[in-house]
Amino acid sequence: MNPFSFRRLVRHLFLPAVLLPIFASCNKDNRGDTPAPYFCEGKYLVLNNGDWGKNDASVGRWQDVKKVYYPNAFYQTNNQHLGDLGQDAMVYGSKIYIAISGSKKIFVTDLNLHLIRTINSDDMQPRQLAADEGKVYATLYEGYLAEIDTTDFSLRKTKVGDYPEGVVVYNEKAYVANSGGLNYPNYGKTLSVVDLTSFQEEKTLTVKDNPCGLWRCNDRLYILSYGNYADVPAKLQVCVMGTDYVQDVDYASPAMCAIYGDRLYVLADAYNAAGATVYIHNAQKNEKVGTFLTSEAQVTQAYSLSATKDYLWIGTSDYKTTGEMLVWNRETPARYTSFDTAGINPQKVIELPE
Repeated sequence: MNPFSFRRLVRHLFLPAVLLPIFASCNKDNRGDTPAPYFCEGKYLVLNNGDWGKNDASVGRWQDVKKVYYPNAFYQTNNQHLGDLGQDAMVYGSKIYIAISGSKKIFVTDLNLHLIRTINSDDMQPRQLAADEGKVYATLYEGYLAEIDTTDFSLRKTKVGDYPEGVVVYNEKAYVANSGGLNYPNYGKTLSVVDLTSFQEEKTLTVKDNPCGLWRCNDRLYILSYGNYADVPAKLQVCVMGTDYVQDVDYASPAMCAIYGDRLYVLADAYNAAGATVYIHNAQKNEKVGTFLTSEAQVTQAYSLSATKDYLWIGTSDYKTTGEMLVWNRETPARYTSFDTAGINPQKVIELPE
């Protein structure tokens, strides 16, 4: 079993998942219990997953022109830690949603990270987030899809498959990847299709073993399944939503994906000693465009992949020390910078609206 396979297996079994810029501290008035207004700059937020059981998930903020990173921005703003395992983060409307799986919480903040609401329950371990028509959707590792109303924060749930991970929403349907992650070695092989009007599973689609990641470009849905980390390899697939036809996409050893517009970035050979390779795929036409990064870029220990308007981000991790974020211009491509994320396992980068 190669190192990447082992690390992905550990995350399923135990997770309910080159310039050094100046570090800056947020300007925060410590008088009294109420945090002062948040003055950190930058429109990029970095979610660090943290180490399992350590309650050290964190969000930092990065200013790209000055190349300044503000660590622990959520804590500096709210005088409160996120908790255990930062799984996903998303901007929707005027709010930010942060899913903390191990601590069984979804934090809702304004665009300056001021806490608005904490949604929590003993029976919800949120994994991935999506949103549509005034609702936020979260997969829960207990085997449910949750729907959160963005006005009153009321929540309802519906049953899907075992240990769901990725979720996307399209045309009044939610598509949920049922990984079966803790059923090792008998992983799941289905996507649940949930009708959002009745909020019931209406059917399932059969895919490769251990589906986890989902990405959408218009009506095309891309599915990354991790296999069994041994003799069943990881596989990228695509289907046109509204149909039951799922076909393979020809990339060897796909490890992670990110999408912006019609560009799907596919990172392969994540733990190749020579370095990972990142491909560009036209997600609308379902055509391979070319290579964004070759192994000569020497990106090793890749942990996450994110795409925003101007940049492609690769978070790296040794699972023990704070991670590094590598940043490329998407259109060049040229390495723009890199920085220490001040947290273990950099999970995702999101871009705030102007």
